[in-house]
Amino acid sequence: MSAIGSASSASALSIAIAGIASAGARFDAAASAVASDPTGGGIAEAAVAVTESKVAFEASVKVAGVADQMQGVLLDLLA
Repeated sequence: MSAIGSASSASALSIAIAGIASAGARFDAAASAVASDPTGGGIAEAAVAVTESKVAFEASVKVAGVADQMQGVLLDLLA
């Protein structure tokens, strides 16, 4: 595997993992906000934050999948 391909794949995977962790943390924060004040005025903001974290999580999972595919293609090219 070339150094550039290996670095790009590893970097993309690292970014995806960080994105997944970040989305999970944002989801937890939004859930905690709702749990601490379920009748408060922040429900709408929390719902938006939950939706944003869901989309960010899905995007990060997609990046991880593409990084995996990219690494597979590089391995096929070198085989």
